[in-house]
Amino acid sequence: MTQPRKAERVRSFMSAQVMFAAAPAIDCVVRNFSAAGVRLEIADGMPLPNEFELNIPHKGRIFHARVAWRGEGIVGAEFIEKSGGPAIAAQGEAMDVDRVDRVMLENTRLRAQILQLKQRIAQLTGEA
Repeated sequence: MTQPRKAERVRSFMSAQVMFAAAPAIDCVVRNFSAAGVRLEIADGMPLPNEFELNIPHKGRIFHARVAWRGEGIVGAEFIEKSGGPAIAAQGEAMDVDRVDRVMLENTRLRAQILQLKQRIAQLTGEA
């Protein structure tokens, strides 16, 4: 049985950097994003601490995060407050940004669907 999600996830393909201590930033890709956390694609074998800062330039924010799970080349992380609890205060702002991202993704999907339908109509009416 699957676990219920804390927040709706949106697929993404955003570049990001994991930052911690005095180490150089680690480049990664945000594969999905929600108000509660992210799934990151990161190089296999890359050492990653349990807590870190995640810079997502597309969002214009740096999130404090904690590893929730690890897999081969992927990491699930939840956003937390510096004190260690869930990052509830920032959720409103993150949800607004997520809403815009979802609308933009849906808009792109619908435009592609309209184009496909126009092409199909042209095929059926012999206008191709």
